[in-house]
Formats: sequence, C-alpha cells, structure tokens
Amino acid sequence: MSKKHFEALATKFNEKMTVLKTTEYLNGDERAAALNATTSAAQLVADVCADANPRFDTRRFLAACGIN
Repeated sequence: MSKKHFEALATKFNEKMTVLKTTEYLNGDERAAALNATTSAAQLVADVCADANPRFDTRRFLAACGIN
C-alpha cells in the first residue's frame, strides 16, 4: 500500500468521524457507540497498514482520521 492509499483511508475515516460528531440524529449513547466503533475500525485498519508498510506512522494516520 502506498501513501495515497493511506491518505484516502484517513480521509474517509475523518469524514465519518466529523459526521458522527455533528449529527443531530444520534443521542449521546448512540453517538458514543458509533464513535467507539469507528475508532476501533480505524485502529484495525492502521494495524493492517503498518503490517503492509514498515514506514507507516500509526499515530499520524489516526490523527488524520480525526482520532485524538
């Protein structure tokens, strides 16, 4: 996988995190569950990316995903 693939993945996760943080259609518990699930998915994707490319920076990827 290349940098452009990592960037595309991070962009999609970031878009999803932004929607989840700002949507009016979820109550607090639903929002927390959705954010937790998306964060977990991003972390799993980061693990796969790190296995695919030894230069992959997990911390940078998660920050680009909108995960602090």
